[in-house]
Amino acid sequence: MNEQYLWLVIATFLISLVISSKLLWPARLLLSSLNVVLIGVSVGLLLVANEGLIFSVTLAILQLFHLFSILRLAHRPSRYIELRKRHFISSLWLSCMLTAFILSIAIIEEYSVTGIQLLGAIVTLQFVVALVFLFHTRDAVAKSRFQSAKKMLSDKNLPTITVAIPARNETAELEDCLESILESDYPKMEILVLDDCSQDTTPQIIRDFAHRGVRFIEGKAPAQSWLAKNYAYQQLLDESQGRYVLFCGVDVRFAKTDLRTIFSRVLAEKTRVCSILPSRPKAYDDGFILQPLRYYRELVLPKIFSRVPPVISTVWLAERSFLSKSGGFGAAKKTIRPERFFARLGSRSGSYSFFLAGSGLGLYSVKSLKAQWNTAVRTRYPESGNQIERIIVSSVWYAVFFLSPGLICIASVIYGFPAYILLLSLLASLVLLYIQARVCRAVSGSISMRKVVLFPVSVILEIIVMIYSMWAYEFSEVVWKGRNVCRPVLTTIPRLPKIR
Repeated sequence: MNEQYLWLVIATFLISLVISSKLLWPARLLLSSLNVVLIGVSVGLLLVANEGLIFSVTLAILQLFHLFSILRLAHRPSRYIELRKRHFISSLWLSCMLTAFILSIAIIEEYSVTGIQLLGAIVTLQFVVALVFLFHTRDAVAKSRFQSAKKMLSDKNLPTITVAIPARNETAELEDCLESILESDYPKMEILVLDDCSQDTTPQIIRDFAHRGVRFIEGKAPAQSWLAKNYAYQQLLDESQGRYVLFCGVDVRFAKTDLRTIFSRVLAEKTRVCSILPSRPKAYDDGFILQPLRYYRELVLPKIFSRVPPVISTVWLAERSFLSKSGGFGAAKKTIRPERFFARLGSRSGSYSFFLAGSGLGLYSVKSLKAQWNTAVRTRYPESGNQIERIIVSSVWYAVFFLSPGLICIASVIYGFPAYILLLSLLASLVLLYIQARVCRAVSGSISMRKVVLFPVSVILEIIVMIYSMWAYEFSEVVWKGRNVCRPVLTTIPRLPKIR
């Protein structure tokens, strides 16, 4: 390692840390400008140096994210709450990553670890992690399979339910969604559709269904202390009268017996909160390329550091009294996915369930690729707590454990790496492809080779959308159905509220 170069890199991180101090915060623009110059010099020296691919790429990535963190000091307007605190935390985490990397390089040089030995250790770890993912996926899918109740409830014993749909600029999908719900054989159901300040003909579409029992609710503009969707949920909850409230998006379609089947199972298990992952029919498969990593976070990745159970926002339900006693949506009014709060609360009391619709229900989603991209951009950065360092960790995690095993396998063939590296990388790649096949089957009910083969593309897209979501929130705007959500989201609670 070039010590002079490393000291230059370390200096840039130290400057970022001291910028966050109260004493130097007023001079942050001047110091940030100086730091940008130093980062540019360090990256330029890195390009002309011969320090090795892994060393150069790692430091370049850290410095680029570091530059991103600094530039938002100049770009983000004064309304950015707790900017100084966020910048300090990001700088501290980036500094820790840099320190860990430098120590790793020093250890490697001290013990004369060769590149092949290092690569062997990496592929061994990848194979072990892939096996952990496999066993966790098997257990998660088995636990989430939907099985109908042994005895379907009669009309008399079924609970009253409210199907609650928040709608904003939904002319394309709303009508088909309502038609599928109205065809249900469920006897005790009210349907509420809230028009969330739409700018098109959505209100008229809702009113056109009034003669068939659909109740129109004119939504109010949310206060600054609320996320718009959470406020829409609260208004729907206030108007609901059923024992259970089922929330769903307009891109969901129900089979005739789905609601009866779902609530027979819910009552049989004494469930108070439930989330259901819709299936993806072949006719609507174009959007699957963006969904795998979303499903992976619920079914594949062990939740070692999280107490939140698997949960999907597309279709979820809760007992109305449970929501009210939990504080309603006001208890999670700035949480990007409020259903996670109630799922965690229900899980602690043993009254939460998560189901896969593809294993016994006709429930499915027709969400397009464009809509999934917009949803991903809206949610990825807030789900990371609006924290740059978590985007880095997630991106590196996906690249190392989902993408690189296949790349190492190909490189082993081309460059003649030792046989054990080829074997382990091949086995890790095959395990990952098998997991992808299991996820496809769990969601769609069948295995598509196209989905399996395109898994690396899905990983690359996931990394791209995370970084783009971060950039859009910090330097551009995120427009969700005609509403810029950047301001309320950037002041959201970065984690779920504590449960008392």
